[in-house]
Amino acid sequence: MTEFTFNIPKDAISLAGWVIWFGVLVFLTVLHREKNFRLDQRTLIWLAALSIGVVLLTPFMGFPVGDDPGTEQLVHLMIFAAVPWMLAGGVLGLTPAVLLAGVAGLLLGYLDTHSIFTPLLFMTSAVVFTLGLRQRYRSWVYRLLRFPLFSAAATGLVLVPATFIALTLKNTGEFASRAVAALNGFRMTYFAQAGMVLIGGVVCAIAQIFARKKGGETGELKSASGKMSLRARFTVIVLTAALVVLAFGLVFQWQSAEAAARRSAVQKMTETSDLVTDGLTEFVSSGQSVLRVMAEDGRLGNTDPAALTQTLGSLGISYTYFDELAYVNPAGEVIAAYPTERLPTFFLL
Repeated sequence: MTEFTFNIPKDAISLAGWVIWFGVLVFLTVLHREKNFRLDQRTLIWLAALSIGVVLLTPFMGFPVGDDPGTEQLVHLMIFAAVPWMLAGGVLGLTPAVLLAGVAGLLLGYLDTHSIFTPLLFMTSAVVFTLGLRQRYRSWVYRLLRFPLFSAAATGLVLVPATFIALTLKNTGEFASRAVAALNGFRMTYFAQAGMVLIGGVVCAIAQIFARKKGGETGELKSASGKMSLRARFTVIVLTAALVVLAFGLVFQWQSAEAAARRSAVQKMTETSDLVTDGLTEFVSSGQSVLRVMAEDGRLGNTDPAALTQTLGSLGISYTYFDELAYVNPAGEVIAAYPTERLPTFFLL
């Protein structure tokens, strides 16, 4: 039976990382909130409709992601889970989008992923998508970001490090084991998160096209020259440097995790071979002891093949250590064997 719950990590690093991440998202939301946002009738209607959409679309209409559908930690891609809060980002602004994304993340985390970092991934996606969609700069890069598909693609790029960080903080243990577990679950988790965002981007792009046909594009574009250009350039340089450092860090972590996994596998194989060797030595020693006891049986002095066969059968029943017994003369010829049907094919190693 599926368990609906949150797996709250007891590790202090995981909890501290969650609090810091959440604080950064709140800071960005407050910093970039819309100054002219009003909670009027139109806004309330949109909020009510999109909230219902979150409740209806987040838990339903999805499919499992992964190669093994029987795995316990299966991740699901909920097809339209990101649509309500992405529409909120385009229609209402950043704050409603982040709030709805947090609610959707809580629902999906409780019902499917059981991770407290799922809401943070949704909220991070909402911040990146909405900021890219609602900026009003004139340059061609910003023009591309105002189209929902390109903002969704940019959000997918940001989700690469965000997903890895979330999985690393979600797991417990030493850093190497955390990184290995994060890498093992990265592909499924990222595909689910990025897939939901891209599907939401397609829906928002269709809605934007119909909205432009109906009323045209509104809002004055701002120039990226002067002070704003310097700020934008500084932001791009810092983000690029951070992404480069993060990429090198991911490569280093991947190599370290792979080396740690290889060392762990070699150690387990060595321990297993040592156990097998010890067991084989004990097996041979016990077999030699049983043969010495059998050799003291006086009936083995009879060289008649029929009598020896009967003796071997009696010894085989008395001592069940061996499945097959054979009597070999000094010339290496098999005189008798037990069971008797093994006599023609019995051979010595």
